[in-house]
Amino acid sequence: MQPANSSSQAPVRAVFATLFLILCFLLGGCGQYRGVEPSFVQDSSPVTLTYIAPADSIFSEAESVAIEQFTKLAPNFEIDRQTFRRSAAAYLEDTPPPDVIWMAANLEMREAAAAGLLSDLSDVWQEGNFSDAFSQPFQDISRIDDAFRFVPAGFGWTGFFYN
Repeated sequence: MQPANSSSQAPVRAVFATLFLILCFLLGGCGQYRGVEPSFVQDSSPVTLTYIAPADSIFSEAESVAIEQFTKLAPNFEIDRQTFRRSAAAYLEDTPPPDVIWMAANLEMREAAAAGLLSDLSDVWQEGNFSDAFSQPFQDISRIDDAFRFVPAGFGWTGFFYN
């Protein structure tokens, strides 16, 4: 019996490592680092948050766990999860725009920020102490016009293929 080829297991390990990191990040955002649990008015009228995300990805399971944790903490909140079907700018120009969009830190996001369609998340970065949690390159892609407009949710790989 020959030992397993470790190079063939590398992509599988990378996927599992990425999932683990994303799950830690998403669950960490659910109040783990706070001294006090977030308080939501339990007897207020129901609130629906619109969330736009890819149809399916390696993050789907972690995303489901994060949504479940959030709705346990805030039972009067409902998440209306919709699949990405248009450009981010088209969603952001809707009235009202979605509450949350999961998108890549790409040219489309930068153009949306330049058009004033993305909120300044600098206070979120400060309160979450994200500058200590994320390396400088992640901070750099998250900052547009001297304001944080993006919170990284994982790692992605892009490559150039040629022959």
